[in-house]
Formats: sequence, C-alpha cells, structure tokens
Amino acid sequence: MPFERVRQHKIGPLAGRKLERFPRACFAVQMLQRFQDRHVRLPAVETLDADVAALQTVRAEYAAFHNLPQTVVPDAELAQLARGARAELAPVAAVVGGEMAQEVLKVVTGKELPFNNHFFFDGITCAGQVEALGLADR
Repeated sequence: MPFERVRQHKIGPLAGRKLERFPRACFAVQMLQRFQDRHVRLPAVETLDADVAALQTVRAEYAAFHNLPQTVVPDAELAQLARGARAELAPVAAVVGGEMAQEVLKVVTGKELPFNNHFFFDGITCAGQVEALGLADR
C-alpha cells in the first residue's frame, strides 16, 4: 500500500481504551512529517520555541482532521519531539532493523504471516507495537 495513502487515511475517531492503546508515536511521527512538508526541514535547537509553536499548530490541524482530542500528543512530548527530531539513535535503528529482517524472513520462508501494515517502536520506552493503518477503505 502506498505510504501517501496511509498518511491521508483518517485514524479517528478514537476514544477511551482504543485511543490509549494506539501508539502515540504514530501521531507524533505524522505530525513531524507534516511539519517537514510545510517547512522543508526538521525542527532545530536554534529555533526550538518557534518550532514547538509550529508543531502545536500542526497538532491542532491533525487532531481536527482525524477527529482526535488536542491532548493526543501533549505539549511536553511535542517539545521533546522537536528537540530530538534530528537525533539518530543507533540502538533504535538496530532494533527496528532486526525486526524488519525478521519480517523479510517470514515472507521468504512463508512459515509465518508478517506484520500487518505498520510497526511502531518507541525508543524512549523501548516498546514496539503493530497497527494496521489505511485498510478500512480497501
């Protein structure tokens, strides 16, 4: 499935336990991508305050589009996202690369089903989660 189709898929409305269960990293990454689309750059430490304000605007638009609450990504997490947007974490890349290699082996051998759609890994909590996005309108 093309990534652009997934980006345009409406996630919401999500509420209650369903919203709590859904990985906030998904929301944060999509907001960061929208910021980058609009500003043709990632947030920078030099412009941190302005970039956090721009991310808050993106969050408001994103939440309205997906029918989600504004608190889907709290201000503290937006600031953390802006500070770390340019960071490259080798351990995170190793974990995600290992997971993807495992999925390729599943496809090649045909012994198990691969992930259904998206794998989200939060490098801060070291938790991974699989979610199917963009499949409802198939």
